Amino acid sequence: MNLARHAAVLWRFRRVTVAGLLLGIFFAVYASYNITTSGLVKRGQPTYMSRSQLLITQPGCPECRSVLPVTPPLSSTDSQPKVDPNQLEFADPARFNTLADLYTKLIVSDEVLARIPGHPSAAQIVASPLPAVSGAPILPIIQLDTFAPSAEGARRLNADTGAALRDLIARDSRRNGVSETKAVQIETINAPSPGALTAGASYTASILALLLVLVGTVAVTHLLENLRNRRRNSEDEGEVDTWTVGGPPNGHGTDDDLDLEVAFAGTQWDPPNEPKRRAK
Repeated sequence: MNLARHAAVLWRFRRVTVAGLLLGIFFAVYASYNITTSGLVKRGQPTYMSRSQLLITQPGCPECRSVLPVTPPLSSTDSQPKVDPNQLEFADPARFNTLADLYTKLIVSDEVLARIPGHPSAAQIVASPLPAVSGAPILPIIQLDTFAPSAEGARRLNADTGAALRDLIARDSRRNGVSETKAVQIETINAPSPGALTAGASYTASILALLLVLVGTVAVTHLLENLRNRRRNSEDEGEVDTWTVGGPPNGHGTDDDLDLEVAFAGTQWDPPNEPKRRAK
């Protein structure tokens, strides 16, 4: 069946076609919007993501040094040498990789979440240590992703999450008498990015509903066309049988039959008598 045939069928049953089209549009809108007294309300919520990177380090910029200095003891004669607590000392660089892995779990703990304004859920925060290109499996860098219903909300949540982690580390350092020269520092090397849309209200259901209704409408129109053709074929077969037995029925003949009826309208038409045979 070619396109012209499809178009002819749809036009012949245009009432069904228009009704199906309107029904498809209604279901498509209803699949994505709630119909309320105040208007259309979009179903679902968009999700925005903001990303930042936090460096786990210590004072003195150990990542800037090729050789880490060793702090000499104050007295070389004591069996237990005393070390100035304010003297700058450097930790093993691999320790910061471990701390970065640890802080990815700590950043979604109840203590950190309680310090964030709005008290977001742990599902809105995803933290992971940044993998290394070569050498160590991970770097002392935390990649922090935060999610919120708005772009500004995602960016603000990212900044508040980093600040909450710093506050917790600073509080625990003060409680345990860790000097500032020996405390861990969390530096922001990549500021929170503007919120980017990662998931919006899906229109897949609307498209699917519209397509299904349109396909159903085409199927219904072709089914009606087949029933119409079958009914016409049945009528034509009945007319042929009637003509064979007793002549064309009234109002149910072929085009030629209708012409004859018009030509002889108002007269009584009888077939001519057969000529009588001559008697021998």
